This record gives sequence, structure tokens and C-alpha cells, in this order.
Amino acid sequence: MQKKVVCLMGTGHCGSTLLDLVIGSHSAVFSLGEFHAIYRTMQNLQGDSPRICVVCQGECEFWNKRASLTVLNTYYSRKTKLNALVGKLARYVYNPYQFIFKWSQKPVVVDSSKNPWWFRSQFTPAYARKGIEQYLIYVCRDGRAVVNSYLRKYPEKGVVAITESWKKQVLSMNKFYEQFPSDKKIKVHYEVLAQDPEGTIRAVCDHIGVEFESQMLRYWEHEHHHIFGNAGTNRMIVKFREQQAASAETNKEWMAKHGDFFDNQYYENQGLAIKLDERWKTEFMSENLEIFESIAGELNRPFVVDTTTL
Repeated sequence: MQKKVVCLMGTGHCGSTLLDLVIGSHSAVFSLGEFHAIYRTMQNLQGDSPRICVVCQGECEFWNKRASLTVLNTYYSRKTKLNALVGKLARYVYNPYQFIFKWSQKPVVVDSSKNPWWFRSQFTPAYARKGIEQYLIYVCRDGRAVVNSYLRKYPEKGVVAITESWKKQVLSMNKFYEQFPSDKKIKVHYEVLAQDPEGTIRAVCDHIGVEFESQMLRYWEHEHHHIFGNAGTNRMIVKFREQQAASAETNKEWMAKHGDFFDNQYYENQGLAIKLDERWKTEFMSENLEIFESIAGELNRPFVVDTTTL
């Protein structure tokens, strides 16, 4: 099969981690998570078996055994200006995704880094990515849900600043999407994915040229080695592994590391199956809705999905 990198683009809290994990549960696909966070990871590495994966407890089979920390440091260390220059030059010789193909032994890689800047940088220059097809999936979610989610996590920032940030990101992503080759791009709405997972994933599989596998939808049962990504969604994998191992200690360790990054109570009360999260409809105050509409209402129209008809 032709080597492919599937780039998931979207704002924060848009559902990209969920889609990443589901696609990454295909037998021919390896899911990276938000690979852009590798820069931060390389900056903070400690010990002989540093923690890179946010899913595995302790030493990770992929990042600590199959991958090469020497290669990752070469491409993504920014500890000095020289390190950063070497990494940039290295991409002009050999595309870094080629190492992921080699280490994972999978022909398709998913990167949910979301940011257009990242995807441009990892595929520049064009000649260094020879033999790799780049696909783009624009993960869309109602902006009101996204802003409400950020407000829940960062109330001190206020609705105006968060909405302006969402608007800026969307304008940048819309431009990138418009310029991307039409046969290599597709939009996926979080709301549709959550209410019709099979139909959505069948369409995604058809788009990227792999056969749909029904077990993909039970992403929590598969092997994953994510870098960063939504902690609540990744938590479902850890939760399933806990149930299998009946390990309360694993739960305490994971929660201690990631508890500040997601709504503990909400995710702990959820089952493992994919479910639509529309908390914004009861949490987003009317005055905040008015502010959002005045700043980004028109831009948000294409993101709105009538979930009652799905």
C-alpha cells in the first residue's frame, strides 16, 4: 500500500483525538496523537526511559523500545539554536514520517496536530516527502461547544478572548483547506461522528483508501501510543485497561498525571462507547451566546449541525 499521512486539522476541543483514535484502530494505521507536542516532549525528557506516551503506564512499547530517541532529538530538539537548525536541515534530507512508518510497520499514519503551520512544516520541502501521500481531514465542531469547553477549563480568559481565538484559528484553517487538493481533503463534523460513528468512519476509510473494519469503533480495545491529545478521550483507553487488569493503582497514577486537563467527573461517569457531548446547550449562558454570535456567529454557520435529524 502507498504510504500515507492523514492530517487531522481543527480547533482545540473539536473531537480530533476521538477521530484519531478510531482511525488509528485500523489494522493498517498508526495513530500519533498530536505529534507537534514532540517539541515540548524533547525539551523535557528525563531518564533512560522518558515518558512520551500519554496512554501507556511506565515504559511505552512503541516510543521507548521501537522508536529512536536519537532520531527524535535530531529532528525535534530545540534546546539550543544549533539543535533547531539541525532539525530543520534534517527535514530537507529525509521526511520524519518515514521513521514512523518504519517503527510502526504500518503504511498509514494519523497525525492530529490540528495546526496548518505544523502540517506545512512537516511536508517541506516537497521533494523530501517523495513516496508519501498527504490527506487532510478538517474536523468541524459547533464553535459554541468549543468555546464553552474552553470556558469550562479556562474561565479566567473570558468568552470574548476565547471566541476571538476560535475565529482566528478557523479563518486560518479555512484558507488552508481551500488551497488543499480537492481529491485529498474531506470534512468530518464531530456531531455526525458521535451520532453515526459507523457511517462517518466508512466515509473516512473510503477517502483515505483503506477497507472499513468494524472493530475500529471500539478504539479503547486497541493498542495506542498517543502523544498529547484530549486527556478525557485518551482516558477511555486507560479505563478499559484498568477494567481488564482490575488495577486501582493504575487509575491513581494516570489521574495524578492528567487530572488537571479534563473534567474528571464527566469522563469517569461515561461508558466506553462513543457518545455525543452537547453540554454547551445547558452550560453556555445566554449572555455568552450573544457575545459569541456578535463576534463569530456568521463564521460558525457551516459548523452547525441539527443533531435532532441525525
